Amino acid sequence: MLVSAALLVLLAFTGYLRRSMPGGKLFIFLLLAAGHWAYFEALSLSITDENYTLLFDKIKLLGSQIVAPLWFSFVLAYTNKEHHLTLYRQFALWIIPVTGILLGFTSDFHHLFWINIETINRDGRLLLLAEWGIWGKISTIYAYILISSSILILLHTLAFSLRRYRLQIGLLLASCIIPFVFDIIGNVSISDSAGIDFTPLAFSISGVLLALNIFSMKLFDVVPVAYQKLFQSMNHGVIVLDAEKQIIDMNQVSRKLLGGDHIRIGEPATSLPFLKEKTDTVFNRQKEIIADFCMAHDYWISLTTTPLYYKKNIFAGYLCIFQDISLRKKAEEQIRKNSEQLKKLNDDKDKFFSIIAHDLKSPFQFIKGYIDLLQNDYELHSDQQRKQLLQGVDSAVDSALRLLHNLLDWGMIQTEKLTCNPTPTDVKVLCIELMEQFSSLAEKKGISLNLLSSQKAEAFCDENMVSTILRNLVSNALKFTRVHGEISITYNEEHENVQIMIQDNGVGIPQQKLEKLFKVSEKVNTPGTLNETGTGLGLILCKELAVLNKGDILVESKEGEGSTFTLVLPSVK
Repeated sequence: MLVSAALLVLLAFTGYLRRSMPGGKLFIFLLLAAGHWAYFEALSLSITDENYTLLFDKIKLLGSQIVAPLWFSFVLAYTNKEHHLTLYRQFALWIIPVTGILLGFTSDFHHLFWINIETINRDGRLLLLAEWGIWGKISTIYAYILISSSILILLHTLAFSLRRYRLQIGLLLASCIIPFVFDIIGNVSISDSAGIDFTPLAFSISGVLLALNIFSMKLFDVVPVAYQKLFQSMNHGVIVLDAEKQIIDMNQVSRKLLGGDHIRIGEPATSLPFLKEKTDTVFNRQKEIIADFCMAHDYWISLTTTPLYYKKNIFAGYLCIFQDISLRKKAEEQIRKNSEQLKKLNDDKDKFFSIIAHDLKSPFQFIKGYIDLLQNDYELHSDQQRKQLLQGVDSAVDSALRLLHNLLDWGMIQTEKLTCNPTPTDVKVLCIELMEQFSSLAEKKGISLNLLSSQKAEAFCDENMVSTILRNLVSNALKFTRVHGEISITYNEEHENVQIMIQDNGVGIPQQKLEKLFKVSEKVNTPGTLNETGTGLGLILCKELAVLNKGDILVESKEGEGSTFTLVLPSVK
């Protein structure tokens, strides 16, 4: 018994060196409790004083009563099931053993733990014979339940463990069973063994097995629980299939990713709805396969299947790893949309600069031509002719400046540097200023420019932006209205909008060109009635400025009869 006690304490020290491993601390306390049990059993058998024999048997309870719950807790830790021991359950686990120790020490007064205690002398050795009281029986049955549960847990772990760890678990199982059997033998009092507790002696055998487990099988260096913890703690879902594509193991994450508890171990992979008709495409014995599946709207998973082999040539099954890639898919879709948008913007930019490069030539060519005429033939021209040439230069400069202003405004819109600052704006004042600005130009072309509204109307808009829109619309109307034609400006306030209409009786717009008016990608550049040049950029700018002001531009036109452009803006009301 003393040898057994010494061996168990030595093993406890070994466990101390590995106390940080799963179940390491419980292992130490378990061996110390068993060593305590063996030591005081040895003292009880070595003395001839009846009082001391009974005392040592009572002290022995400090070890014997706690071995079973310690062993049960250690097995749970080893098999990664310690989470089942909540704080409440841990408390409940120790109620019966602690009560047994207290009742054992005080059994002389109430006989709840032992009854009919007597001593016999056998070959000069005092042996204590006692019958279990009610609590002694409860404690024994409780210990057997815990040990039996530990054996069942280890058997289950053994059945589902990798081959390389089965010997380790088998030795641990034997270390549990041997003391259990010896304790049963001691309690049924077989023949001459009555009065002798062989359980501590059995622990010496268990100690040898545990020593083999620690030093040869590396019990606390690499244990199956480590792999089980890794398996369960992975962020990805993992399912293991056998060679017949049947599910033999899976972690909790896979259940979450795949939609629930209906997935059962032992079922074929085809029980997974998304794999039902695709097993031939996602499983290959020769190589890893990666496939993406849409499980629901905006919910995607990625499946990686890897073939598994024993000794490189015996096919064993598949390792399936699932990953939620919904965010990646959303990002890819956003990238695709952004790419399409960027391509469109680049196309618009290229078209835009193509327009600018082409149409800036005209005003500068006019300017250069007029200047050449003035320089080379200055004396040949009359004052009236020189004045007309300078007016041509001025008109060409105005055209170039309008183009450049539109270019700058459009560029600022595209880079989101042009901010809209809406304020209550008097539409009547804007229209009057517009009449004053274009009256001389309309007069030169013989066009009647009329403001047909006089009532007050207020729009909630950026005044400068709206002025730019109206200037472009009136300028276009003048460009495409014949000599002696008419242009009318009207406005009204309806419901929550203010409408400003620019109507002309000019050449009109062909139906096939109407849809292209506000697109950079489509060049609509028609010469004016007097061959006035333009880029079409003005209408594009007008549209974008209107949208910035939470408004819109509508157009109605009939070829040969004229056009009506309507600027819709939110009212102050």
